[in-house]
Amino acid sequence: QVLEAVTQKLEVGVMLLGQEGKEQTLNQQMVEFETEYSEQWDSVTRIGSPGEVELQDRQHRHHILRMNRLTLFEANDVMLVQDVTEQRQAEKIAQESEERFRNITEAASDAIISIDSMGAIISWNRAATKVFSYSASEMLGQPLTRLMPPTYRAAHTAGLTRIIRGETSRIKEKTLELEGLRRNGVCFPIELSVSGWTMQGTQYYTGIIRDVTERKEKETQLLQAQKMEVVGRLTGGIAHDFNNLLTVILGNLGLLKKQIEGADDPDIREFLADALSAAQDGADLTHRLLALSRRQLLEPKHIDINKIVGNLARFLRRLL
Repeated sequence: QVLEAVTQKLEVGVMLLGQEGKEQTLNQQMVEFETEYSEQWDSVTRIGSPGEVELQDRQHRHHILRMNRLTLFEANDVMLVQDVTEQRQAEKIAQESEERFRNITEAASDAIISIDSMGAIISWNRAATKVFSYSASEMLGQPLTRLMPPTYRAAHTAGLTRIIRGETSRIKEKTLELEGLRRNGVCFPIELSVSGWTMQGTQYYTGIIRDVTERKEKETQLLQAQKMEVVGRLTGGIAHDFNNLLTVILGNLGLLKKQIEGADDPDIREFLADALSAAQDGADLTHRLLALSRRQLLEPKHIDINKIVGNLARFLRRLL
């Protein structure tokens, strides 16, 4: 009677198994089980301990019952029967959810890494191996700081300390541009998004890490191209104005050449010829600069180095 009084408060069915297979139901929960599954009850008592069996109730709904047989007295065993249908369904849902999460993370092109509140890595996908060159077996349980340049580690440790004290993470739900550290010690630019989640009262964080090395290189190339375009426009403007000045100079030198064609002084004719040659070279240079600023194709041609050096020598002799 004392045993029956105690078992009435339990949420599991309790049955006392005596000698020669005699059964004695000890609480109301067991009565309900026997009534609900009366046609299948013999299969329940034959299940080994511990064991589970799937039965149908009177509404043809499937239930899972778990049995445990305990020896409490010398001549008697106690059979405990519990309906674990909801527990098994919850476990199945959790298992399917975990499997979906694993499939999604493994198929992702970005590195997805999860850590606990102490900063130890608990999840590592295939893309993380590609980005950092570490395998999952090498990194699970390791501190996240192994993937950071030394300049970031103090801030990371301080952030974890704030979280342990109960403060809110400063980087949660944000996208940051930082640097990662590959296995070979090379730093590279990354884009990091962090979210937090709680399981069984413990805080965890998952980061999605994207290697933006290629994007940064393209941004640098684009910036350089934009700078060159600005330089080209400036060069084109200067060359255009300078070409106008050279046009005036060449015109006046041409008129002067006609006026001194009969001059007896050979030095004057030589000075004039050098001035015309230099002005023409300047005009050719401005034409090439204008073509460059307008992105026109240049027309390469053969040049006589000896002639250029010879003309330069005449200028140097006058200066020396």
